[in-house]
Amino acid sequence: MRRHFSPANLKTWPGGIIDLTAEARARFVTSQGGIPGFLQAVFGYNESNPYHALRKMSGGKATGFYREREAYMEDMRDVLYPYDPTVPEQLAMRERIDSFAKSLEEKVRKPFYYDYYLGWKALTENLPVLFFLIAFFAGICIAPMFAGEYQTSMDSVLLCCKYGRSKLAGAKVRASLLFSGLLYVLCTAVYTMLNLAAFGYQGWDCPIQFSRLYSPAPLNYLQLFGLSCAAGLSGCLAITGMVLLFSSVMRSAFQVVVVTMGVLLISIFVPKTLEDYFIFLPASAFRMEKELYHTDIIGGIWKPVVIAILPVIGLAITGPVSSRLFSRHEVR
Repeated sequence: MRRHFSPANLKTWPGGIIDLTAEARARFVTSQGGIPGFLQAVFGYNESNPYHALRKMSGGKATGFYREREAYMEDMRDVLYPYDPTVPEQLAMRERIDSFAKSLEEKVRKPFYYDYYLGWKALTENLPVLFFLIAFFAGICIAPMFAGEYQTSMDSVLLCCKYGRSKLAGAKVRASLLFSGLLYVLCTAVYTMLNLAAFGYQGWDCPIQFSRLYSPAPLNYLQLFGLSCAAGLSGCLAITGMVLLFSSVMRSAFQVVVVTMGVLLISIFVPKTLEDYFIFLPASAFRMEKELYHTDIIGGIWKPVVIAILPVIGLAITGPVSSRLFSRHEVR
């Protein structure tokens, strides 16, 4: 390891950072996977230049990786969850976070199983973008479901039919949810197959700590992928219910698309400090992949659990309400 970081392999990069040259990194780090990066992160986070940790590395020192990682995790919690120990509420919350993190860490399988994992890492990290695109496209397709009838005055015909004020609205809601669900499954399946074809399927059993060494979540990449997809589906269906609600009260499909886009953008680009105030928006479920790495608690409940439940509650409300609003619509 020390030979790899000899002066001949080092370069001063912009900003005064001394690190490996591109050629040396490709030869000694990338070719070996992420193991040197793990050692550098855990042993070098207190160094002025983290590469010094690898220069000093030896086999005996590397055996203390898991012990050093515990100290690294505690320091990272100080960064992620800053608090004032003189404020009782902040101190109590931090104690709950620490206790919960330690209870999760006890379930993490050690020693870590290592394999090529970058394919699964890329697969999971890009899921929020995929889910956003699916939800937006589904919203465009579903926006005219009720608003289109108002806009073309077809509501005056449909609502006068035998089942116009009874079964029609419910059938429209169910058809919209089925369309969104099938679109979600199809797009996610295609995305997954293309990714696995390009990067390979190996690494699914690697722990997600390879992406965030400070994470205490006892999950592998396949479990992270499955939970993220389940949350994404509930979020996509909840957004469908939201679009149907907008469509049942607006007289233009274009207005529905604009408002839906605004809500999605708020959910995606809301500042980190304000996320908890907008967690009720269905697109928050698309952040499941990121939230599973952390130990944020809301109302005594792990945040991923909250963002998984809220879309289901939202859909249970918006679906029946939009159906009822259309059925009771007064024809003009």
